[in-house]
Amino acid sequence: MCDSELFRIEKTNYAGFGLYANRKIIRGQLIINEQPLIVYDRNKSNLTKQITDKVNKLSIEDKKLFYSLYDCYLPNSPTALGIGETNCLPLGQGSNFFGIFPTISRINHSCCPNVYHCWNNTKKVETIYALKDIEKDEEILTSYIDLYADKATRQKQLKQSFRFDCSCQLCSKSTTDSKKSDIRRKVLSQLDEEIATLAWSMPEKALIKAEQILKYLKDEDMFYLANYVGRVGYDVFQILFMNSKVNKNLGSNIQAWAQLTKDSYMTCSGNYDDCILKNQLEIYAQQH
Repeated sequence: MCDSELFRIEKTNYAGFGLYANRKIIRGQLIINEQPLIVYDRNKSNLTKQITDKVNKLSIEDKKLFYSLYDCYLPNSPTALGIGETNCLPLGQGSNFFGIFPTISRINHSCCPNVYHCWNNTKKVETIYALKDIEKDEEILTSYIDLYADKATRQKQLKQSFRFDCSCQLCSKSTTDSKKSDIRRKVLSQLDEEIATLAWSMPEKALIKAEQILKYLKDEDMFYLANYVGRVGYDVFQILFMNSKVNKNLGSNIQAWAQLTKDSYMTCSGNYDDCILKNQLEIYAQQH
């Protein structure tokens, strides 16, 4: 389902088509939930045949929608494989199955996105939620890559996978500001890895790392990215949940971390029933 009152598709001045807000969109608001035109398994051999066969089974209208999408590999002679690999999104984290979405595929990239795309496995739709308030006529932008990466890494990934040089607000910063940003993002990546390493052996240190991540997210103007904040909150909640019986001091802030996690996931995925925290949070509530 696409609420066409919320946005429009129009030509951009830099990257083909894009989505633009028709009116102000509020942080946490659902903008799109859309079923895939086709689904395919990227682990299987002969992707060309697999994608082509699925496209050929579409209705005339849906086939037209598919072939209207961009092929970054052969823009002047698009192929089913090129369109598929340019626009595919995983149907859940770590899934081998990928889908092509006629409207969501029009959303362009930014390293400072204002929306988050997420597969809802319960409803079998890809969802787009606003990560911040989006003003009327502002372009709706998502991220195609990991935003803890520095500028050079981001540019390389985008060039290799999507054949474009990113000139978003973040990538257009001055050399001095860009270097400062790169340092903060490198630290964020390191802290993220350290939490996973320390979580069970030294939980107190892992919690210190998590607090540092939240600070760096604020310093880097990334705290609005609910998917990243939610990930930190969920890591901490797991640590506290598993250690609160052993060390009561560790569990003293579990409710605050649980609320931060729930609020974050509600912002970027909208549905508490689908939130990965739900079962543990409810078990904790019953025990306390």
